[in-house]
Amino acid sequence: MNIFIRISLLVFAAIGADGALAASGDLDTTFGPVLNGYATYAFDLGGNKADTSQVVLTQANGNIVLVGRAIDSATSGRIALVRLQPTGVVDSTFGSGGSATFSLVSGSYTAAIPYVNAAALDTQGRILVAGDTANDQCSYVARFTANGVIDGSFATGGVYVACPSSGHYIRFMDVAVDSSDRPVLAGTYATLSGDFVASSQYLALRLTAAGQSDPTFNGGAIYTQSIGLVVGGKDHAGAVMLDRAGRIYLGGGAQTASNDDAEVVLRLTAAGAPDTTCTSSGWVDLGATADSGFVATSVVQRDAHHVVLVGTWYAQSGPAQNGIAYADMDADTCAAGVSGITVPATTATAGRAIAASDGAVYISYSQLTSNVAGAPWYAGILALYDALPWNDSFTGIYSNQSTYGTGITLVGGKPLQAMLAQYSGEDYDFAVARFQNDRIFYANFERDGAKSTP
Repeated sequence: MNIFIRISLLVFAAIGADGALAASGDLDTTFGPVLNGYATYAFDLGGNKADTSQVVLTQANGNIVLVGRAIDSATSGRIALVRLQPTGVVDSTFGSGGSATFSLVSGSYTAAIPYVNAAALDTQGRILVAGDTANDQCSYVARFTANGVIDGSFATGGVYVACPSSGHYIRFMDVAVDSSDRPVLAGTYATLSGDFVASSQYLALRLTAAGQSDPTFNGGAIYTQSIGLVVGGKDHAGAVMLDRAGRIYLGGGAQTASNDDAEVVLRLTAAGAPDTTCTSSGWVDLGATADSGFVATSVVQRDAHHVVLVGTWYAQSGPAQNGIAYADMDADTCAAGVSGITVPATTATAGRAIAASDGAVYISYSQLTSNVAGAPWYAGILALYDALPWNDSFTGIYSNQSTYGTGITLVGGKPLQAMLAQYSGEDYDFAVARFQNDRIFYANFERDGAKSTP
């Protein structure tokens, strides 16, 4: 299969006429010999289609893996991966010439259009990809070798599939991997009424390293939990994190009696039961904003004592308005901490988040900076709680086209952001950018003495 990879060489003025060095938050022009901070990668399997990167990962040797999907046609698509060397150059030893695709219709499970919702690495550098599909109610986890080949030793033909009973759906929204290379899935289990969701619950599942249901986690069954702030509520998990003790944190939203969403973290033991040392139910209500919806994108460990839940806040009435929501939880006492919404004045949506070793939390996001119809979106990074870039600029790759921030990781302390770069019309390409980060400033989080360091 010939896969065309287009590398766009883009010039970014990191040094002004006075020769000043790039500041924190500027594009890191040392990323790639001539890439000037960022590049795009187009699969275009079906010609000018929406190739969407969702996650950026870094393997132990520093190689960078972008994970998403490529579209063949209106009715078919594939899981897609591309790997770069640490310098930002395409790694031709990965897959076929630096990239790889995998169609679920070619394996034991047929799903014409897979959605790629999350990805993670195990201790061997293998790539776990999780998502759901457009043509049934099932979800999947696929594992690729460190070099981009589907791993036939995992599950069946490299793919684990979970399908519910009739009248329900399963959505895997996030994946983490424990120290024994066991994938842990988070998502939503819904009960349907026709084509509509009647109620839904948090979902968690752990697999063995071989890709089978783990009998030591909830007896090998999928764990589901209704938060129950309202009877028959529509509760939905979107993020998962493991701490050093092996406990599992599920982050999501729970419907309240006033029909908004509370931001809720559910902590499970390593055995797949509610952790009653946290609360009697295992879950912690971190608060809700009146008349708002919430969709979680990440739950991260800010330091040894704090967990931060991140997602998108949606106004449910009045003018259409979105923002980046966050909430802090004390992992020792399970008490709710500070929370809030940033970028509320214009439409913004959260991508993934990651915590730095010094306690900063970086959020990849997208923002519509103008209310003019047809105005482009721009990618941005928030550091809790200072905008990055600090000069309030945003990353736009092609002039007057949209750029969406999705995944994020840190390499040598520098934020590395996965993006969708609109090339023209409905044609979107994989993209990645690396930023300068010489210093970090803190604002709203109170640094509480001994708990401020891991």
